[in-house]
Amino acid sequence: MGVLVLRPEDHFGLLRFSEGVDMMRAGFEDFARSPVILSNPRTRTITPEGFRMTVHQGVSPSRRGACTSGRGERVQILPQGQQKYPGRGRPVFSLFDTETANLLMVMIGEPRAKGYEEYFATAGYHTACAAVVGTNMMARPDATRVGLLGSGGQAIMHLAALAETRSISQAVVYSPTPANREKFARDMQVKLGFPIQSVQSSDEVLETAEILLVCTNSNQPVLDGRKLRPGTHITSIVHSNKELLHAGVVKKMRQEIDDETLRRSGPGRTRPARSSFWRHAARRDCAGPDQGGQGSDQRKSIPERSSRKARNYLFQERSRLGNRGRRTVPRIL
Repeated sequence: MGVLVLRPEDHFGLLRFSEGVDMMRAGFEDFARSPVILSNPRTRTITPEGFRMTVHQGVSPSRRGACTSGRGERVQILPQGQQKYPGRGRPVFSLFDTETANLLMVMIGEPRAKGYEEYFATAGYHTACAAVVGTNMMARPDATRVGLLGSGGQAIMHLAALAETRSISQAVVYSPTPANREKFARDMQVKLGFPIQSVQSSDEVLETAEILLVCTNSNQPVLDGRKLRPGTHITSIVHSNKELLHAGVVKKMRQEIDDETLRRSGPGRTRPARSSFWRHAARRDCAGPDQGGQGSDQRKSIPERSSRKARNYLFQERSRLGNRGRRTVPRIL
């Protein structure tokens, strides 16, 4: 049996974000139904000189597929705390048939969604699609105002994926460089067809946002959790850089949201990582946990009265699951 080999020019623009969201949801439902873990956390190996190797793996029985991906990159932390990549190799994806174990496909390069082929972000497509499964499940159904902190490729893809899967009335964006945030607002308004405003501070974003997408390259908090509106849902893509910490490249863990945001989310509102929670979600026809690996952390949602039942459920599940329930699912959610 032959093996399909896809180069970047072969697969750019093949899928929309909405199709990726549907596939992520199916994978998470498989994860919820399975008695074993189907998607292990990413593994990373990093040298003190800053070379990092990242590997992901996962299995989706309903799609009869199993995939691994790997990439190499060089990581640099700037004095201001931003994380940069002076060198980065293309990822390589290997797809296997779970019934025959045959290698079906080798794909080189990041997937890029239809209509967004010109935009790049590391693991941008699958990070955004996985994030949106969780965002749509956990954010209030009537939340239509989106705020963004960050205006790079990840912010573009997260907003685009969200817009393809739920109604959005308006968006506001802030990033430190005025030209970048203004271009983001201008270009994405044309693409998406709803008002997008560039603002001059993160506080202005927090004043508007019902759904907050934090998509930065910062190693330091970029918002003041005291100013978050009650009921705001927060999706953050910067979750951990423990490998860099252990290798001595950085002196503290990476964190783009502040401790006050975490405090206000409350310990009982951290969603459990294992299957029982997602079985509960599947019964409501909106399944989807956070995928292991590159992605975002959706443990933080500022409480409101309408979500009390869900918060109580999460608390009960976390207490019942003990250490298993407290395991942080690597990003996305």
